[in-house]
Amino acid sequence: MKFEHVLLGFVAMRPCIGYDLKRWLGSELGRMTGLPGQQSQIYRTLSRMADDG
Repeated sequence: MKFEHVLLGFVAMRPCIGYDLKRWLGSELGRMTGLPGQQSQIYRTLSRMADDG
């Protein structure tokens, strides 16, 4: 599963910011994805996704 897909799925459920994504990835449910929850990676990925449209 790509990190971008997880972020898109979460954003599709409700409007949020990078901090909300970090909190969710740090929660028990988010940890089950096995994906990193580093804030710098979240913002870098969101920025790249926005640039890609």
